Amino acid sequence: MPQVEQPPRAESYPPSLREHARPHLEDLQRQSAYTTAIAILDRTEILYIDRLPSHRRGHSQIDPHPGARLPAYCTAMGKALLACLPEPERRAVIAEVALKRYGPHTITSKTALRAELRCTAQEGIAINDQELVPGLHAIAAPVRDQSEVVAAVCISAPASIITLEEMVEHLTPRLRCTADRISARLGYRRADERDRAPVEGGGRG
Repeated sequence: MPQVEQPPRAESYPPSLREHARPHLEDLQRQSAYTTAIAILDRTEILYIDRLPSHRRGHSQIDPHPGARLPAYCTAMGKALLACLPEPERRAVIAEVALKRYGPHTITSKTALRAELRCTAQEGIAINDQELVPGLHAIAAPVRDQSEVVAAVCISAPASIITLEEMVEHLTPRLRCTADRISARLGYRRADERDRAPVEGGGRG
């Protein structure tokens, strides 16, 4: 199991991101009944901004608090964020990583990791299939501000309660909706919304 660096440091992450995300993480936790979290990428690690643990008994073997760090390559949020990097930066980050095995399905080949990140970029959803710790699944989606991906939000759940396939099928729409709502709070507008704005506001002067 990876060692979680626990001491929260308020200066380590933007407080406004946590404020914008918290009500939407709470909604997602209520809707899913599983743990929800948001994190940012710090080179080869993810830095937790907020996390709302599930109230289900025995839900998780790890308990990262805001300010905690985990390896990006074996977490759903980390893979969602790595997949969104420009290709040269992604290659440079992967080159720095020593792929240590933590769970039964940890990716330990850089070729396999690069392939998974390409698939993640296409799908827009990242998965963690017991890669961080045994018995824990997670799915994650990117969060954007006005210009770029700045964070990722996730749902994690024990494999004893729900399969990864069930998570992807039933919880992906709620996860994407949460990511979209947080992104909107940060100023992100989809391309169709940006294209529509001049038409809706023009022609009246």
